[in-house]
Amino acid sequence: MKLYKLILFIALSLVVPELAAQGFDRDSLEMTIVQRRLESKRAEIAEIKKEIISDRINLTEEQAEKFWPIYDAYTLQRIRLRRKIQNLKKQGFRLTSSDEDIKKSIDQIFDYRKQELGLDLHTQEKLLEVINIRQLAELYNSEQEFIRVVLQTLRSRN
Repeated sequence: MKLYKLILFIALSLVVPELAAQGFDRDSLEMTIVQRRLESKRAEIAEIKKEIISDRINLTEEQAEKFWPIYDAYTLQRIRLRRKIQNLKKQGFRLTSSDEDIKKSIDQIFDYRKQELGLDLHTQEKLLEVINIRQLAELYNSEQEFIRVVLQTLRSRN
């Protein structure tokens, strides 16, 4: 049932951007509604991911109270770093950019990747204060499983 919900929400979240691409003016009310729906669907997908992780790593109530704030903060910081990398790749690798600008962008990307690795290591240490190593390993496995299901769902739409 959870997999069905996940697939349904992913499918719905993909329809909303398609509606936005049909020519709504960014400042219009329609676009605002589309953006709100998209954010709502993203939140629902995040909740499904939380359910999957909770089920897979068997958190106790006490562990869950400590685990989720750490994991949520980690996820948010990781998303921010990855967006910075994506933006730099879009801006920094244009043929019209100078060699120096391209080099700066590449160096900045590596800096963000180092920050991401540091974040991963720091979060792992914090999580191991709350969960055991087997639960941590299962967390990593469940994240990969979630990504696999999302990708399969996206592929099946095409």
